[in-house]
Amino acid sequence: MNGQFESAKRELEGILNREWKLRGPAPDEYRSQLRQRYPEDTEAEIDEMMAGGESYFFRKNAPELRTQGTHQIILGLGRDYVGKTRLKGETSGYYILDTSFVYEPILGESLRILEELGFDVPEHHYVGIENEDGNFKVKDGGFEFVIARDLTENGSYRVEDVQDEHFETLSNGAELRQQLIDASRTLQEIHDKKHPLYAMEINDHVTNEGPKEAFRHMFFTQIDPNTNTGKLVLGDLDHVILYRKPQAPSK
Repeated sequence: MNGQFESAKRELEGILNREWKLRGPAPDEYRSQLRQRYPEDTEAEIDEMMAGGESYFFRKNAPELRTQGTHQIILGLGRDYVGKTRLKGETSGYYILDTSFVYEPILGESLRILEELGFDVPEHHYVGIENEDGNFKVKDGGFEFVIARDLTENGSYRVEDVQDEHFETLSNGAELRQQLIDASRTLQEIHDKKHPLYAMEINDHVTNEGPKEAFRHMFFTQIDPNTNTGKLVLGDLDHVILYRKPQAPSK
């Protein structure tokens, strides 16, 4: 692993350790939410939900917050990387995050298959999070958090969900549209069980939409404001799960 990635891991540890100390009233507010949501549950059951999945809390005004989506939160990790994990809920001043097993282990294989298919896959690492009494450690090989390359490249680019207007307003919009059509065609072939080597499932944990929308949501448009050009980049990779078909043994 390169030194920059190791630095990003240490940066994430520092953020999580700091936020644990600054969680303030968030656990009590979350407990109150759970009591209202599950009025028939005992205090022991509420305790289990509080501890289940190692809930932790991140201030909504924390300086590293990049964006908060429907399912994920994205944090800046120094100059070159961002961190992503799933949202579990929120209180008035905090996001409730989750250091449980939130990404599918087979997603590591999905990354390798996307590369074999010829897609440009940005540097992307699934890591584990251990919390021992508020002492957070980031470990290789887990699936609780994603550390990925910062697609804004330290603010040089805008990174947006793929939008139809990009195809009309960007100088190379027609080329981008065709790239998305070609990428979707490749993924659709696998989804329809027509590829000799690979198969696919839509990750229902992420989206209830059909495959075409799932494919679209995997990509972002990386926009260069100086040239008004865009680049189609993979960014949200867990909308589909790719795996290898079992191969018949050679005779």
